[in-house]
This record gives sequence, structure tokens and C-alpha cells, in this order.
Amino acid sequence: MKLRIVLATAIGVCFILTSCEKKSDQLKREVLAIHDELMPDWPRLDKMRIEIGDMADSNHLATRSKEILDVKTQLKQAYDFMDDWMTNFQAPDKTVDESIKVAFYQEQLLLLDSMRSVMNKAKSSGVLMIESLK
Repeated sequence: MKLRIVLATAIGVCFILTSCEKKSDQLKREVLAIHDELMPDWPRLDKMRIEIGDMADSNHLATRSKEILDVKTQLKQAYDFMDDWMTNFQAPDKTVDESIKVAFYQEQLLLLDSMRSVMNKAKSSGVLMIESLK
């Protein structure tokens, strides 16, 4: 009987602790999870841009220079988007009001959603360009 009471109390305490989590902490975890999802593709974007430049010989450049430049620009912009975000990201101090932290992380989620879209489009364009240059 005592064991049941102890277990019920322990489960109740765990439930209370997890349900009392601050909204900003939850949003921060979401922000960091998206960053971690996108991070492996970040260096690949620059590698693809360089690879396209190396593969595009004078024959390709003569007939497809604008298309090649557009894809390389997309890859550079996507790379820079992540680079700038990581350089400028600074989590709010613990002393900052909860509502300000929530607003900050919600804004970061919007930025990261946009970044995901830009990176995925650039990556797809880069892969297609590399295949077409082979």
C-alpha cells in the first residue's frame, strides 16, 4: 500500500513539473531542434556551390550562365541565411520577462521556418544543377 502511495505521489510530482514548464522553454527547445535539423545541410550548400562552379566549364557557361549563376546565388543566400542567424542568435537572459522570451522564440520559429524553405529550395536546385552538369 505504501509503495502505491509513493508511486502515485512520484507520478503526480513528475506530471506537475512537466506541465508547469514555461512556454519560453518549450519554444526554445523547438528553435534548437529546427536548428539541429537544418545544420547538417548548411556546409553542404557551400560545397554544392563550389562544385557547380568547378563543373561549369566554358561550354556550360556559354549556354547556361544565367541558370548556373542563379543556382549558385540561391545556394550562397541559403548558406548566408543560416550563417547570419547563427551569428546573431542570442537567447534572452533568464531575467527577461516571460512574455518577451515567448515573443522572441516565436519570431525565431518564423525565421527558421523561412530558412528551412530557402535551404530546401536551394539544395534541390543545387542537386538538379549538379546532375545536369555531369
